[in-house]
Amino acid sequence: MDMFLHDWWLPNARPKLVETISSQLSLTRPIATILANRRYENTEEVFSFLHPRLESLHDPFILPDMEIAVRRILRAVDEKEPIVIYGHDDVDGMTSALVLCEVIRKLQGSVSSYVPNRIAEGTGLSFDNVNRLAHQGAKLIVTVDCAVESRRIGENVHRLPLDIIITDHHEVHDVVPLPFSFVNPKRSDSAYFFRELSGVGVSFKLAQALLLERGHAVHPFFDKIGDLIALGTLADKVPLVDENRVFTRLGFELMNKRLRPGLGAIGDLFNENETIQTGFVMRKMIPILSSAHSVKGRNAGFDLLQTENRNRAAQIAGKLRKASQEWQQMLLESYQRILEQVGEDHDRNLILIVDERTPPGVLGATAAKLMRDHHCPAIMLSFYEDRYLGEGRAPKGIDLVDLLSQCRDLLITFGGHKQAAGFSLFPEYVTDFQERLKELIQDMVVPVTLSRRLDLETDLCAFDQRFFREYDLLAPFGRENPNPFFMCRGVNIKSTSAEELDEQYIGIGTVREFPLIAFRHQQEIHSKLKDHLSTPCDIVIQIVTLYGNTPHMLLRDLRRAEFFKHSNHRSSS
Repeated sequence: MDMFLHDWWLPNARPKLVETISSQLSLTRPIATILANRRYENTEEVFSFLHPRLESLHDPFILPDMEIAVRRILRAVDEKEPIVIYGHDDVDGMTSALVLCEVIRKLQGSVSSYVPNRIAEGTGLSFDNVNRLAHQGAKLIVTVDCAVESRRIGENVHRLPLDIIITDHHEVHDVVPLPFSFVNPKRSDSAYFFRELSGVGVSFKLAQALLLERGHAVHPFFDKIGDLIALGTLADKVPLVDENRVFTRLGFELMNKRLRPGLGAIGDLFNENETIQTGFVMRKMIPILSSAHSVKGRNAGFDLLQTENRNRAAQIAGKLRKASQEWQQMLLESYQRILEQVGEDHDRNLILIVDERTPPGVLGATAAKLMRDHHCPAIMLSFYEDRYLGEGRAPKGIDLVDLLSQCRDLLITFGGHKQAAGFSLFPEYVTDFQERLKELIQDMVVPVTLSRRLDLETDLCAFDQRFFREYDLLAPFGRENPNPFFMCRGVNIKSTSAEELDEQYIGIGTVREFPLIAFRHQQEIHSKLKDHLSTPCDIVIQIVTLYGNTPHMLLRDLRRAEFFKHSNHRSSS
């Protein structure tokens, strides 16, 4: 019997809810079925998801230490004290810093930014940087998207003539006494309703609180910076539900007005003149901005997002595109070399590679590819100056921050998220670190996802213009709001010679009038397709919008056509 590459399962039907959603909200049954098979229980919840509003955002003052932070920032604004927004040199960090700079300027405060180089200066506050900023006149430092671990420096900075407010969204993994204001929805004492904010999400909540305290409307400010919030939220790959759904959906509407020269300049590099979609942001915008490296606190990606000069934006974007291409080449070379070290007989619970030839800037991406391809946690280390820098990536169910916290006596710094974390350590501790980490993980059950969830079984004729209009209401897609998987049975695939579309996709044929594409790296799909061209197939697809907003069918799996049975072992209801 011909089999799919994956074990696909279809949620149990909820016909009454589907009918209610379809009739009351005037949606096609396919779209109503997708929504009913997800988290929504009634039409009010579905309507709120499809049409998010700023009015649904939670009270920012519920976040821990928010009132303290607001009072201190407004005092600095009123007294014209120099404020420094201390960021992080990834897209979430850049956008976080820019949002706070914008709100403080709106309130007539004196503000500047400092974005450290993550490789040379680390990802959090350092006493050297704080001391230098203090001597340059700073009276208040506000961190964004960083510094959970940097609470430890409080003992060293108390004598300096400045205050520090930490805003962050990373996991809080210890109970170090809090020597200054610490705004983070993941604090153990937080009563906030939604803990999965990105760094820029936390920054916006602080901006929201500042505006409310001073009697300003939030809507006009969001209209100015909402595109940044959507960009940073997508870049950090947080769940796109609750407030993150509001930020990304409304932010995309602003992004498509093309008011920000920096984002427009990136679009111009690729002749992207149509509606900006999630895929373009993830495949083009974010990698280009991520290629920027900070020098003495300045970051070209931050400058690109901040500038109002279109000529300057075009110049910066061009330089960053070149840097991004160089980064991609470094990643490819490093990954090919690392694969030879991993081999086929690697530890099934953990891949841990020490490779001094891997540039520190591609450690995280290399670890992510190892995890994806080998379905287990992956950790990469490389030497830099006097220490080793490390990045880890893990599948859902493994908490890297917790594992690293059990090695804290061997580490200089560590922090991040459950599935993505970074750390550093001195050379003399590398062997002990390797041994302890392997001991910690050997008794754990590393989750391997053997089955995948379908959203809908349907016929290709369901994909008409009305369907695509409603489908667009589901976007943007990401964690906890994934791009739907569709099964179509008895489909005839018309093959064409492979056409290179970009670094991620290749064209492989057509199904009815729709272009059929596949991931470049998914060799098993390409091999299986060759064996299935002469007979009707059952296919699993996703819809991807490329070039000129043309819907493409992304082939995710196929088999020779046969009856597909619903799986009863799992249900979304």
